[in-house]
Amino acid sequence: MNTKKLLTATLVALLFAFTANAQLEIKPTAGINLSNVSTTPNGTKTTAKIGYQFGGSVMFGNRLYLSPGIFYFQQVTQYVIDNPDGSTTAITSDEKTAGVKIPVLLGFRFIDPETDPLLNFRVFAGPSVNFNTTNKFSDGFGSDEIKWKKNTWGAQIGAGVDLAFLFLEAGYEFGLSSSYEGDSASENFKDIKHNSFVLNVGARFVID
Repeated sequence: MNTKKLLTATLVALLFAFTANAQLEIKPTAGINLSNVSTTPNGTKTTAKIGYQFGGSVMFGNRLYLSPGIFYFQQVTQYVIDNPDGSTTAITSDEKTAGVKIPVLLGFRFIDPETDPLLNFRVFAGPSVNFNTTNKFSDGFGSDEIKWKKNTWGAQIGAGVDLAFLFLEAGYEFGLSSSYEGDSASENFKDIKHNSFVLNVGARFVID
């Protein structure tokens, strides 16, 4: 059985396990992110800049829950490149990455939602896959030399608070796969992974 079939079968099994006699929540979501890279290329400084995401997720379960979701995202990292091509002036360029992110998170509520449906605290973790539709530097820097991967993997951890019909979540995504295709022209970039801090707010629609 290949990896895709195994992941699909595992997800279906988890959905059946968590939907049996369980609470369901639908959660439209929007938020901001700060994205930087795991490794800085030689002669380069990087700074996280504000990006955004929006989408939604569902939660199956009670205290222990499963939460798959789908989001559109844009991440921005600023690069300051010292003395490119022998010049005496540094170049500042923003790398923008956009696409669709699909996380599948396993979480735990500290309070039984059937006991207190209006207030809860929770933690969560799980994998995510990114389908990148846009990867580019501003001003065209590196557009001909650097090749980006279309699909990348990450791992998310975070915590959230539920208050009545609203929620707030903060999390961190660690890049598990390199963002760039390695070749001789992009040697300094081939091991870079994107890491992101994420802050989300949204609404909760509970279906018993």
